[in-house]
Amino acid sequence: MKHILKLVYRFVMVIGCGWGLVLTFGLDKGMFNPAMLVYYTLQSNLVIVVAYGFLIIRSLMQSIRSHKVEAVDYSPNIMGALTIMIVVTGLIFNFILAHQSGSGGLSAGSLSNFLVHTFTPLAVFADWLVFVPKRRLSRLAPFYWIVIPMLYWAFAIVRAQIGGPLANGSYYPYPFIDFDKFGIGYVLRYVAVLVVFFVILGYLMLGLNALIIKLQRQDTSSRKAQE
Repeated sequence: MKHILKLVYRFVMVIGCGWGLVLTFGLDKGMFNPAMLVYYTLQSNLVIVVAYGFLIIRSLMQSIRSHKVEAVDYSPNIMGALTIMIVVTGLIFNFILAHQSGSGGLSAGSLSNFLVHTFTPLAVFADWLVFVPKRRLSRLAPFYWIVIPMLYWAFAIVRAQIGGPLANGSYYPYPFIDFDKFGIGYVLRYVAVLVVFFVILGYLMLGLNALIIKLQRQDTSSRKAQE
């Protein structure tokens, strides 16, 4: 039953995330602006759609081969990295960008905004919490998990040097990484604070992972004692 729930949940999650991307890109109106691909929000949501869509396909193929419903996962480190990647999207938008814009962010209150910035991050985190099997992880795992956000930051810096200005007039997709506006010192300090925060978040996930493992073992021991 858990495998069925897991597959159905992930199918709904991918549909919600995918529809958010369709609305954000304007595909429902026959439009598409490739320049929007520079934004971390859209890149991270695209990764989620592709990664979890592939898991659904693998699960269905495995289910056909084994003649029973199975829901597969990537390695624990990859699942953790995907979770942190999209949680970064939700936290930065809802707690930083929405306030900086003064109006709740672009497309504030819209369905597309909710789906890509809130629904998907919460759905992926809930998937990791409830459905992803818990295994012992390296103490350095949180540092692996923030690789994707750091690679995006490097991409944004390189793009700013070789690409043209974006719709907001800046060469940078987000104001807190705008070297031209705030200077290298401010940006490095800001990014350093964010990195520390998300490493701490990773360690909280690592602690939660260990706690769940402990509770599962206690539950198993309790059941064996009752037999």
